[in-house]
Amino acid sequence: MARAVPEIAQGGDDAFAAPGAQIDRFLRSTIRQFYDALFESVNTRLPPATKAVIEALVKSGWGCSDVSEPASTDPQLRFDDIKAPPGRISVDSMAREVAKLERIRSLGLSSELFERIPARSTVLSNRLHS
Repeated sequence: MARAVPEIAQGGDDAFAAPGAQIDRFLRSTIRQFYDALFESVNTRLPPATKAVIEALVKSGWGCSDVSEPASTDPQLRFDDIKAPPGRISVDSMAREVAKLERIRSLGLSSELFERIPARSTVLSNRLHS
């Protein structure tokens, strides 16, 4: 019995895995299934033209992006530009953020597309990925 205690403490037996780790795996799996179903639901409701625009936007954004230039000078922002952090508060950073919002609005996504998404789902996702 004395030899079993160190083996368990060192993780030698999966039967004695910490319940917290099992719960954590279960929760992550459940949340992943939720997001997979959510993605599929949104994807099936997107019009083909919108899918093509989103795909082109994502493909355009792989690579380096110079965020020091105001994005408002380029009406067709790349994906990297859109997902870039806002940076320090300035007139230029505000212009970049407005350009990002305008680019997202230009995708023509209807408000009904996201009405089934619970507001707390993004908060939960951010907690699990941090």
